[in-house]
Amino acid sequence: SFVAQITLRRGVRRNFFLHRPPAIMPFFDWFGVAGTGIQSMFAWMTFNRDAFADNVAMRQNQKYQQKNYAISWIAIARDDIRDMMGISVNRINNYMLVATLILGISASALVSVSFDSTCPAPVVWCFYVSNSISIVFLMLSIMFGVKGQNCAFTNTMRLLTYQMRPENPADYEHDYMRQAQWIERNGARELFRIPGILPNYRTNTLDDFDAESPKGSKLGRKLAPVGLGNHEDATPLESLTRNCSHTWYLTKFARFMRLWHPYDIYAKHSMGMGIIALTQATSYFTLGTLLAQDRYLDSYVACAVSLLFSFMVALLMFENYRFRREHLLAPGKLCIFVSSVLLLSMAPTFVAIGAIWDRLEAHQAFAPAGVFCHFIFWFIAFLLSGRDISKEKMDLSRSSGDGSTFWNHWRQTYGSGKPRYQ
Repeated sequence: SFVAQITLRRGVRRNFFLHRPPAIMPFFDWFGVAGTGIQSMFAWMTFNRDAFADNVAMRQNQKYQQKNYAISWIAIARDDIRDMMGISVNRINNYMLVATLILGISASALVSVSFDSTCPAPVVWCFYVSNSISIVFLMLSIMFGVKGQNCAFTNTMRLLTYQMRPENPADYEHDYMRQAQWIERNGARELFRIPGILPNYRTNTLDDFDAESPKGSKLGRKLAPVGLGNHEDATPLESLTRNCSHTWYLTKFARFMRLWHPYDIYAKHSMGMGIIALTQATSYFTLGTLLAQDRYLDSYVACAVSLLFSFMVALLMFENYRFRREHLLAPGKLCIFVSSVLLLSMAPTFVAIGAIWDRLEAHQAFAPAGVFCHFIFWFIAFLLSGRDISKEKMDLSRSSGDGSTFWNHWRQTYGSGKPRYQ
């Protein structure tokens, strides 16, 4: 309180309020009570406003975290697409590299190899035919590799551009100053809300807006559940449980890789057939070179070399076409495999016997038999390849059982524009 002191002429100081009227004391008492009440009201309002601001900040962080989660998921999915495409393209590149190197060997052998005039004619014919077949298959392998790479890049760009793309950014035009005044515009009921009573900030989304009450809570009234469409609101603590353990998007991407998988398969098989044909040509070249020397036991060495190359052909067939133990239980696959190995092995063997045996009947019987084995093998291979292509066993653009294409199935599942995050 203000204390005024009056200095008298005699030098004696008197306290002015010692002689104040008695009615002033209650006035200051009531003034202190009113000031404390006003201060309490402002503190009450500040508490509710700070609680509202904290809730707004938490919700804003949650929404941005949700957006960042969606963006991160899309980035991971796009990286997976590029990684799987890169793996396939690198494998096709390996096929093309090996096929190109072997093609150089076959081409150089075709133009540089020469036989002695005493070499049997069937050996020379089989060498040039086998070497030419090797060149054809190796060129097919390179062609399938190029088309597979083109298909992989084209479909990957299409998927990344039109399907698995980041969503368009939202219009960030929210007025945060207006949001800060929301609690004042809700009225005195929100400003002077009693702590412990559920507030009404109206943060419901469009999906569950109708299910919630638009009015604030009142004391004694049963509150409606908030956020009926959101399972996270049912628990007081955050729960990031998985909806399921199956990675559906990886399944879709595996089916997406099958768009260029036929080129991968046929590039590998064509390279294998080219190597087999080149191995047979090498067998004929070795046979012709040994027979032209006319040394002691050269004929037996030539037979041994032919058998060795036949064994190599069988190993190549075994490795190239993945003959597994379970194929023993499938009579059809076992019969095809055994027949292919026998035809590829019998052809050099028959030609070698016909060339080594000095009798005319042997030349007339075994040499045509070897050429006929070559013809039967390539004819059967042509029929089997035509059957696989006609039935579209590997053309996986028809990826579902109902005959719909991959892109139609993708559009039916995810839509044509906005990506889905499930």
